[in-house]
Amino acid sequence: MSPEAAGLPHGTVRADHIWKRFRADDRRWSVSTQLNYWKARRQSGDEDYWRWALRDIGVHIEPGEAVGLVGPNGSGKSTLLKILTRVMHPYAGRLAVSGRVGALIEVKAGIHNELSGRENIYLYGSLLGLSRREVARRFDQIIAFSELDDAIDRQVKFYSSGMQMRLGFSVAAHLDPDILLVDEVLAVGDASFQQRCHDRMREVLNQGTTLVLVSHDLAAVEATCNRCLLLVDGVLRGDGPIRDVLGEYREWIEEVAAGRQTIEAIVPLLKAVADDGERGSPRSDGPLEVRLVLVCRVRHMPLPRGRFHVWVGIYDASWHELLPWHPATFFDVIGNRLMKAPRGIVRLSPVQVTADWDESRR
Repeated sequence: MSPEAAGLPHGTVRADHIWKRFRADDRRWSVSTQLNYWKARRQSGDEDYWRWALRDIGVHIEPGEAVGLVGPNGSGKSTLLKILTRVMHPYAGRLAVSGRVGALIEVKAGIHNELSGRENIYLYGSLLGLSRREVARRFDQIIAFSELDDAIDRQVKFYSSGMQMRLGFSVAAHLDPDILLVDEVLAVGDASFQQRCHDRMREVLNQGTTLVLVSHDLAAVEATCNRCLLLVDGVLRGDGPIRDVLGEYREWIEEVAAGRQTIEAIVPLLKAVADDGERGSPRSDGPLEVRLVLVCRVRHMPLPRGRFHVWVGIYDASWHELLPWHPATFFDVIGNRLMKAPRGIVRLSPVQVTADWDESRR
C-alpha cells in the first residue's frame, strides 16, 4: 500500500489532478533525425511533441462502489486504469489506492507466456500478497470458472487469446481483491463466458469489492454499475448516476454525428420535424410525428421521458444508397421516467410499456 493510501479503508481510490502525456511520435530514430528533433523542439516549443492522454482528472471512489468508465476510443480510459494499477505513472497529480487490486486491462496483463497456467495462478497470487496456501484454497474455483482443466499445465504461450482472457479474469476475480479493474478485454470471450464474467462481477460487488468497468457495451455497464465516469479527449466530462451519465454520452455521440460534414445525396433532405402532430412535444404512450419528404407516424410511442434522435436513410429496391443514414432531428418526450433496471437485467433499448397486473386471478 502506498503512503498516500495509509489510513484509507480498503477498496478506496483517490485520484486528484491526474495528468498524463505521451510523445506524439514514438518511432525509433537515427542519430541525425534525433538531432533534428531536438533542434526543431527548441524552435517551436515543447507542446508540439506531446499528446495529453489525461487532463486534470479527479476521481474519488468509495469501497464497494461499482463504477463504469465510458468514452470514445482514445479518450484515456485504459490509460487511467493503468495508472490506478500503477503499471503506469502519472505526469502530475496525486494517487491513493488502498487494498489489494485485481486487474484485467489487457489479455496478457500479469500472465507470463513461458509459465504454465498453474504457475501463473500462483505467481499472480504472490504479486497480490497472498500466501501459497491461500492461493491453493482458491485454486479449484479458478480452474472450474476458467474451464481450463485440460490446459492448466500447458505453457500459456500455447493458449488462444480467449483462453488467456479466461485465465486472467478467473485469477483476478477469485483471489479476493479489494478493487477489481476490468477493461474491454472481456469482448475476446464468447457470449456465454462474457455472461459468466458479468455474473461474477456482481458476486464480488455483493462481497464489498470495488469495481471499475471499462466497456463499450453500454447496456452491460448500466446493468452492472450504479455510477459512471465519461472521458472525452482525456477530460472528465461526466461523473454521476449511471443513467444520467450514459444519457450525456449518448447525447454527445448524437451531437458528433449531427456535426459531421454536409451530406450529399441523390435525394436531399431539406427539413425534418418531429413532434406530436400538433407542433407540441410528444408524450409517453402518445403520438409521435416525424415530417420529412415522407411522413412517419407512431400512434403509440413506447418511449419514456427524455430526448431522442430520429435517424433517416433512403435506399432503392437494390439497397443502393440514395440518402445516407444520419441523425436528422430530435424530440423531447413528456412522460414518466424509465424505471431503474434490476441488477442482472441488460437493457438494450429504453422502452416504456404500460401494463396492469391482476393479482386476483391465480
